This record gives sequence, C-alpha cells and structure tokens, in this order.
Amino acid sequence: MDARIGVIPERALRSGALSIGAAAVVRSGSVVYAGSTIGDDLQTGHNVVIREGNHIGNGFTIGHNSVVEVDCTIGDNVSVGANCHIGSQTTIANGAQIASGALLLDDPHPGSATRLCARGPVIHEGAQVGANATVLPIVEIGAHALVGAGSVVTKSVAPGTVVVGSPARRLKLVGAVRCPLDLLAGDYLSEPVRRRGEARGR
Repeated sequence: MDARIGVIPERALRSGALSIGAAAVVRSGSVVYAGSTIGDDLQTGHNVVIREGNHIGNGFTIGHNSVVEVDCTIGDNVSVGANCHIGSQTTIANGAQIASGALLLDDPHPGSATRLCARGPVIHEGAQVGANATVLPIVEIGAHALVGAGSVVTKSVAPGTVVVGSPARRLKLVGAVRCPLDLLAGDYLSEPVRRRGEARGR
C-alpha cells in the first residue's frame, strides 16, 4: 500500500499547505495530512499517521504504527518508537526520545463534549520516555529526565530525574544511573564507549 501525502482533513485549516524538507523517507501505509510543516530528514516507519497543524523540526524519526495527533510542536532530532500515540498539542523538545509503545495523552476530562482544556504533555530537551510508559495530559517531563518502562506519569518530573512505577515516583538522579556493561559513574548521558575495532556510527 502506498503512502498518502497531503491528505485534506475534515476540520478547517489555518494553512492548507504541507511542507516537508529534504531527504524525507515516508514508508508505505503512512499518511501525512496537509497543514503541517516538517523539516529535513524525516523518517517514518510503515503505517504512520501525522495529522494536521504540526510543526516538526529536522531529523524526526517515527516508528511503525505510530500516530502524531493535531497541533503538536516537535523539535530537532526527536525519535518516536513504534506503536506510540502522541496526543494533540503535545510539545517534544530537541533530542527527546519516546520509546516504543509510549502513550502521551491529551484529554484530562475524557468524555467532555468541548475538549476545551485538551492538551498533551511537555517533554523537555533530551528527556527519555521508556517503552510502554503513559504520560498524562499537561504533565511536564524535565530536561534529560528518564521515565522508566511501563511507568504511569501523573505529575511533572524534575530535570535530570529518574522516575518509575505506577504512579511514577522518583527513584534517583540520572547521573546515578549505572550500566552493567560499559558506563562509568555519571556517564549515562555521555557518548557510549567504543571498544577497540568497533566501527563508528554503529
């Protein structure tokens, strides 16, 4: 099945134009609506939906079967995994990563006829949301914070903090994260250590 680019939505648009930058790869089954602006180097998986009214920076990657709802703001070099839902009016800043299966929700009053206060969360620069995590509407995830896999985030998370659980609670600072393989103390946000003979860019 082919991708569909510039689909006209049912709702009225402030601008009907769709702008996608250079070197985009939009894979089969994907639908990109009119009325969004997307930077260079877009990469979609299969069956991705990007709705109207979005402003998306350069280097955006989004995995199979994921959806970006309307009126979101997404910065440069943001990664969204497979099977994710990015609710309307969500903000995701530069370098943030959303792992597969994550849900960023936008409706604090489900069932409301007006949805006047519907708004997604704010994911600040360099933050990471783990696989199958749920982030409730209006919540803010601070810069370089880490949300553990499967967590349900009901309150805002301070910068540089690790939260886990349902509801998510503070576990430690990101600087205290250890890896049993190759990270030294405090190196979680550093470049991975290259072993001798390992190719660059792997």
